[in-house]
Amino acid sequence: MAFFNILMFANGMWHIIWFWFCEKGKRYVPGLITAPVHIILFLVYYGLMLR
Repeated sequence: MAFFNILMFANGMWHIIWFWFCEKGKRYVPGLITAPVHIILFLVYYGLMLR
């Protein structure tokens, strides 16, 4: 589960970086809407794990 969560975080970061640096808002980037959800779930999961 931890490995999958890290992959989900990397996927979310990649979609945001792809949009910000490569596309510069010119067109639609698939996965951009769900990317913040992946990052938030990653932070929640590891926040709970550290307790």
